[in-house]
Amino acid sequence: MNKTRSGYGAALLAAALLAGGCSTSIDTDIQGQWQGTDSAGHRITLQFSNEDVALSQDDRTLVGTWTLDSDKEPAQLTLKMHTPSGHMQTVPMIAEMPSANRLRLRVGSGLKSRPVAFEEGAPNQILLKRTR
Repeated sequence: MNKTRSGYGAALLAAALLAGGCSTSIDTDIQGQWQGTDSAGHRITLQFSNEDVALSQDDRTLVGTWTLDSDKEPAQLTLKMHTPSGHMQTVPMIAEMPSANRLRLRVGSGLKSRPVAFEEGAPNQILLKRTR
């Protein structure tokens, strides 16, 4: 009887360890295409690849680069976007992945400061869904 229980316990432990290993890592899972609608009703698409990012809002697209510091809680995402006037706009934000197919972002007021936490119903926060 003890061998059966110990074998069963080992199987449960292995299953728990495997399930834990399948957790979402924002470092690797952020790459891809994400879509959502912001609080003003604009459709937003973000495409992350390597260090490049494309941000589309309605019919306008900006390109740039991105960096991520996932050692911070929440993770700190910084976009450096080329504006239509030729300048670089730095957009500090926070990011989290509640699941493998969802990405939550929050920017500070005026796109200048980095928020420190997510807030329910904040107008400067968006939940995006992975599309690719």
